[in-house]
Amino acid sequence: MLLSCRRCSWLAGETEMAKGIDCDSSVFDSCGDLKAAGIEFVCRYLPRSGKIDPLSLPEASHIAAMGMYNVSIWESGNPTHDSYFTDLCAQLDSEAALLACGEVRQPVGTPVYFCVDYDADPAVVLPYFKILHESAFHESYAVAAYGSGRVLQALGLAGYVSHVWLSQSTGFPGYKEMAGRADIIQGPGTTMFGLDVDLDESNGSAGGWVPTRSLGPATPGME
Repeated sequence: MLLSCRRCSWLAGETEMAKGIDCDSSVFDSCGDLKAAGIEFVCRYLPRSGKIDPLSLPEASHIAAMGMYNVSIWESGNPTHDSYFTDLCAQLDSEAALLACGEVRQPVGTPVYFCVDYDADPAVVLPYFKILHESAFHESYAVAAYGSGRVLQALGLAGYVSHVWLSQSTGFPGYKEMAGRADIIQGPGTTMFGLDVDLDESNGSAGGWVPTRSLGPATPGME
């Protein structure tokens, strides 16, 4: 099924691309227009991340009701420099993200994209993702990553992430190498129906989900 949750699909050779957006504000009132424009998935920040307008259960449910999928992003604070990626931050992020997934009824097994929002040295962020991979969060949900090509490649080779989302920063190292392998590729920023968004494309394995009927991680994700 489109946007299903699967193990790393970098080498699967899939060519069908689904259109999506990422947005830091609610898309609730624009879902019908987005669907009519061909948008198939919406990437939103989870609650408890400190964002001003994070994803809510009513919004996630409405996105699904309009025939689109939710894709989860975790970004707490500013993962834009080396000092963010400490062992303590990894532990706190894993705990908060687990609670956030329950609040929006995200199905077990589906991924959350943890952000590396700068041209990081992979050696700096690998310990952070190792902790996420070994945490209680990963017992219920898949750890995924957003970042540069070389960071994503290193994380995938280490086995710490199930899905990868390539940053729109085409000048970062490894972009060309990962452009044909990433589960999501971020495109340029634009405005759609009054929303400031980035355009995204998926190879069909973005890890999209619809809310479960019960609170918390109680049911499997989409196959």
